[in-house]
Amino acid sequence: MLSYQSILVTALLAWAPAIASAAPAAAGLLGPAFAAPTRLAAEPSIRAAAANVTALLDELFRTGTSPWGSLHAANDTALSVQVLSIDDDDGARIVDYHHSPGNLNVSAGSAARVDADTVYRIGSISKLFTAYALLVNQGRKWWDKPVSEILPELGGQREERGDGAQTRWGEVTVGALASQMGGVSAGYSTQDMASFPMFGAAAGLPPLKPDEMPKCSNDPSQPTCTREQFFRGYLKQHAVQAPCTTAIYSNAGYHLLGYVVEALTNLSFADALQRTVLDPLGLRHSGATLPAKKGTGVIPQGDSGWDLPMGDDVPTGGIYASTRDLGEFGRAILSHAQLSPLETRRWMKPHAHTALWSMSVGAPWEIIRTRSRTTTGHPVDLYTKSGDVGAYSSILILIPDYGVAVPILAAGSDSATAVGVAVERVVQGILPALETAARRQAATNLGGLYSTTGNSTLVLKAGGQDGMLIEKWVSNGVDTLAGLGMFAQSSGRTLRRLSLVPMGLEEKEKEKEAEEEEEDDGQRRRVYYRALIETTLDGVDEAVPRVNDLNDVAWNLLDAYQWGGIGIDEFVFMLGEDGKATAVRPRAMRETYMRR
Repeated sequence: MLSYQSILVTALLAWAPAIASAAPAAAGLLGPAFAAPTRLAAEPSIRAAAANVTALLDELFRTGTSPWGSLHAANDTALSVQVLSIDDDDGARIVDYHHSPGNLNVSAGSAARVDADTVYRIGSISKLFTAYALLVNQGRKWWDKPVSEILPELGGQREERGDGAQTRWGEVTVGALASQMGGVSAGYSTQDMASFPMFGAAAGLPPLKPDEMPKCSNDPSQPTCTREQFFRGYLKQHAVQAPCTTAIYSNAGYHLLGYVVEALTNLSFADALQRTVLDPLGLRHSGATLPAKKGTGVIPQGDSGWDLPMGDDVPTGGIYASTRDLGEFGRAILSHAQLSPLETRRWMKPHAHTALWSMSVGAPWEIIRTRSRTTTGHPVDLYTKSGDVGAYSSILILIPDYGVAVPILAAGSDSATAVGVAVERVVQGILPALETAARRQAATNLGGLYSTTGNSTLVLKAGGQDGMLIEKWVSNGVDTLAGLGMFAQSSGRTLRRLSLVPMGLEEKEKEKEAEEEEEDDGQRRRVYYRALIETTLDGVDEAVPRVNDLNDVAWNLLDAYQWGGIGIDEFVFMLGEDGKATAVRPRAMRETYMRR
């Protein structure tokens, strides 16, 4: 019920064939090729893409079909989709789509129509809130320490040497649990098919003795497990692998992290979540308990699982949230509302790969690598977390390169299919439009001719390549590009191009270096870029398959060539209040080029 279910397969892994068959992208640097676009709601490409996404989602419910799956009952599933940018802080949404089926269970307390504030169950997206709550409550200090140092029930476990089947809790760190690298069992009781004996009989499993049957569960026929019951049963279960071998999805790992949050805050998990995450972020339609007010949530017909008790499994899959709140939570992560930029960057990284080329695992991110135009363009990592519980399916997608969050929530018999189709429609529609907007704004803000009063010239263009192409560079009458080409040839390489990409570093006007102030009066910001030196190795037949791409060297050439202690590839743009460059300084040249 809370396991890694069909939504990930249908909504995310479907990208793999397109990615694998696409032509190789030019070697470059992982990260944004252009600065994240701003004022997205006003961008023509974004407006067109958003309108198309809305029309295609309407078509899904009108026809019940799509290339990624069909709905068995088009009027049986609710769907809410939003796309928002961290730059739009006025509450505006690029996409704000809601489909209300005609048969919601109003008699059970469901809202009659869904909107941005209607509450859904979000399943395993709860894990993302748990990891976030851990980090905002000083969890990083405990990240690399054994969880047994925090939870006394684990501290007394006998440790066996070697790679035996017993979990060695002294080796399982808090961070390993958060990143699904603990190697621990998937769960206790909630994963046990003994709660559904008809399945066991159908699979030929032997009858169980009374003392082998779970005494607690999330099944409504049994009480939820107490902390004592959980540890008594869970500690008898074998490990799946030794810690830090590979990513193995475990609901119980986040059950344990819920106890860690309680230990660090001296609060119940529900109170810790409310006081340290939901209240500070203003998330008024989210929580760890069943909403008390009728008409606030979406409840499908039948056994939907709306009021399914979770007990101490709330940290792994029991949280409720609205689309608006989930989007605002994504915005808070990307805009560093509580975690520092450093802490956020550290958190939003892969911790392990999977057997699928396009997917890695974080804490607890499910990181999907696609491309800026889905099947072509530069690599773009989507930081996602999906969830399923009962009749509810959901996913939160964060796109750090563009500062965009995408919450998608569904409820009904076709919820997983609806979410999967919505993911494809949104990502394949919006992502290329984001690149178009970023490229257009880069051309407007940075492109064109820069020169000095002497004989130095720089021409930048946002063409078809990644980054701002240095089309011409003359310094003191000397063709700098030709000189760099000669330098590349001396090592058996041919210079393909130099392109400027943002480094995520900027300074306010008051932080300018004194040595450069004489040309910078009146500027508001200085933003740092680096030139990617893209070369090809001479004499290499690119048609011959290779394990190692000999041309993928851009990432280890950054700052590699210096002049008087300054990287030849370092450029700083001076931006006015409107975000447009007025000058650029190739720092190694010791002069400022004014924009003409």
